[in-house]
Order: sequence, then C-alpha cells, then structure tokens
Amino acid sequence: MIEVVHRDDLSAVIHVIEQAIHQSLAVSKDEADSLVAGCVDEGLKSLLDPSGYIFLLYRQQQQVVGVVLLKPDNGLSSLFVDPAYHRKGIASALLQSALTLRFKDDPTAIIRLNASTYAEPFYRHYGFQQDGEKKNLPGGCIPFSAPINTLIIR
Repeated sequence: MIEVVHRDDLSAVIHVIEQAIHQSLAVSKDEADSLVAGCVDEGLKSLLDPSGYIFLLYRQQQQVVGVVLLKPDNGLSSLFVDPAYHRKGIASALLQSALTLRFKDDPTAIIRLNASTYAEPFYRHYGFQQDGEKKNLPGGCIPFSAPINTLIIR
C-alpha cells in the first residue's frame, strides 16, 4: 500500500534507505553513510515544509519497504526499496504514484534525477534519457531526465 510519509514513519524510512544503499552500491561504509545522510536531510526538509514535495512510502504487512521523494523543482531525490523486496514492482509503483500526483499540478514538468550505476537500467527501462556525463562519485551519478507526460501510465 502506498501512502504519504509522516514524521512517525521516519525511522522506518531511514532503515529502508540504509538497507538499499549499503546492500546495493559498491561503496565504502563512510561513503554509504554520507549518501544516506544526504537522503535523510532532504526527507527532513520535506517533512518540515511539505509544500511542493511528494514523499511517499510503500508499506507491506505493516512494514515500510520502499520510499520515493520528488522535490518541488521536479528533481527525483530518492527512490529506494529494501533489497529483500527488489524486482516486485515496488519501485515502479512508487515512481508512478509520485509522477501521477505531480502531473496533476504540472503536466509539462521535466523530471530530473541522478542515478546510481545500480539503478541506471531501471531508469532507462522506465523511459528516462541520460542528459549529461556520468560523474565519478560514490555509487555513480548519472544524470537523467524525461518529460513527465512520457512517463505517466494512463
């Protein structure tokens, strides 16, 4: 079930982000912790001032197993699924829900993101196009973008 993230969900959301980063990216523990901290910081901003943010979680049997955060500037900041739940359609469902909500307010939005090397195939499959050079950062940093109307499943 997909629902809006609330403050009391934060520890479960952080756990999902930690699991996904630590288990899916070939980075050091310090690099992984830094990536987690950046994601958590953006999530906290959205909880303190939610205007324009779309912050959703996927709950299965009372457990948070996925999270997505779309920023007011249409940047996809976070899309993480607990590795134990990968390849079950959870990331696609979360992304589609966030995009559908944004489309209602901004049908001409261009969605932008920086993908990890691990997530690159997912975003290409979804219809995102690489729009810059890969940056040599922990986990990879590949810029992608796509018009929202090409991503929405209607």
